[in-house]
Amino acid sequence: MIEGQSYVKFNFPVQMIKLIDGSILAVFNDGRLYRKDIIQNTMWQGPLDNSLPNDTIPLRMITLAPDLTTLLGVGYDNQLYLKAPNDSTSGIVDITGVWKPVPNNTGIIYVLFDADTGNMISIDTQGKLQIKVSSDYTSNNTELITKLDRPILRLYYDNNGYMLAIDNNFDLYQFSELNWKNTPLNLQRGHNNSKIIDVLYDNDARMYGLVFNTQASILQTMKQVMAYYLGNFLPLDQQVSSNDISAAGAEFVLSDQDILKSKVGNINKYLQTLAAADSVDEDTNIAYQKMILETRSDLRKFCATRNNGASNSNFDNYDLLSKVESNNDKIFNLKSIINDLIIYEPDKARILEKYPVIAK
Repeated sequence: MIEGQSYVKFNFPVQMIKLIDGSILAVFNDGRLYRKDIIQNTMWQGPLDNSLPNDTIPLRMITLAPDLTTLLGVGYDNQLYLKAPNDSTSGIVDITGVWKPVPNNTGIIYVLFDADTGNMISIDTQGKLQIKVSSDYTSNNTELITKLDRPILRLYYDNNGYMLAIDNNFDLYQFSELNWKNTPLNLQRGHNNSKIIDVLYDNDARMYGLVFNTQASILQTMKQVMAYYLGNFLPLDQQVSSNDISAAGAEFVLSDQDILKSKVGNINKYLQTLAAADSVDEDTNIAYQKMILETRSDLRKFCATRNNGASNSNFDNYDLLSKVESNNDKIFNLKSIINDLIIYEPDKARILEKYPVIAK
C-alpha cells in the first residue's frame, strides 16, 4: 500500500550469472537468489535457502571466483561474502550454503577479476575502482588509476577482450582500446540506446540485458538483435529466429567458458584444475575450448609485448607461433584419428551430434 493505494509488487532479476553447469543464477529485486536451468525458461526457482547473508542482508550482486566453484556476493551493507564449495559439492557451486564475510572488503558494490593479473577488482560506493595487491581476496586494496570520467556501476569483458562499463546513468559503454586501464570510455562511439543494469552473453555472442521498462516499472529481460555492444535490445518475444540471424551472416559462437570469463574476468584457476584432471582428456569439447582460451591468452600477451617500446618493433615470438601451429596440427590429427575410428560406428551420427567439434 502506498498512500492508501494498493500496487502489485513484481519480482524480477536485477543481476545474473551463468554457472559452469549452464544454469542461471540471479539476484532478484528482493535481494534473494533464484535459479533456472536455461535462460530461455520463463520460470525461476526460488528464493533459494540461505539467500541472504546473516539471513537479513539483501544482495546487490553475485559472481564466481576464478575457480568457478566459489560463489561471491556483495550485500547492501557493501560487504563481500562468499560461499565455498564443501566436500559433498566438490567442483560444484554450493548455492544454498551459508554466506561467510570476506575480511578487508567493505565499502564496495561490485567485484570481478583482472584478466591479466587475476587480482580482484572492486567498485566502491563512489563508483571508483580498487584492485587487490595480490590474488588473496583479503589483501589490501589500492586505487586503480584509469581515465574514467564518471562513476561506474558494472564492468564486463566483451567477446573481443575489450572492457565494457555501465555508468551511474545505466548507460553501457566500451573502453576505447584493449588496454582499458590506460584509455577512456569511447564517448565518440557513444553508449547503447537502452538503460541497462546488467548484461550476460549468450552462445551466439549477443547479450541478454536487464533493461528498464519504465511503463511497467520493472527490469525486463531482453536480447540484442546483433552481436555488438551498441546493438538494440528487444523483448524475447520479439526476437527473430536463429535461422534468420544465420541467413543475415551474423552467426557467432561463444563457448560457456567465454561467457563465464566475460563476467568473472579471469578463470585461470578453473583452467589449471582442468589441466590437472585426467578426465579432461575424455571430453573433446573441454579440451578444444581450453586450447582456444590458452592460445588467445598467449596472443594477447604477445601483442602487448610488441607495443612496449621501439626495441620490440621487429621482434617475432617464434616460440608462440610454433606453439600455435603445433596445436593446430594436434587438433587436425586428433580429429582425423577420431573420424577413422568411428567410420563404421553405428552411433556415429549421435557421437557427432554430441561432439560437433569433431566434424569441424
